[in-house]
Amino acid sequence: SSYRVQVRFADVLDLVPQAGVKVNDVTVGKVERIGLAADNASAVVTLAVNGDVRLPGNADARLRQSR
Repeated sequence: SSYRVQVRFADVLDLVPQAGVKVNDVTVGKVERIGLAADNASAVVTLAVNGDVRLPGNADARLRQSR
């Protein structure tokens, strides 16, 4: 099972649903949805994170290109 986390980005570049979510280069989930925030100036991204992964409340999200 997984849980959902929402993150906000000023620019999502070429991010797409189903893209992998990684912590320390280990895949721990995937992007479920990408939408426009209420401010119409940023994006809200919903992530599905594996249930056995615990993210701290102050976790930082960054977009990176795949290698």
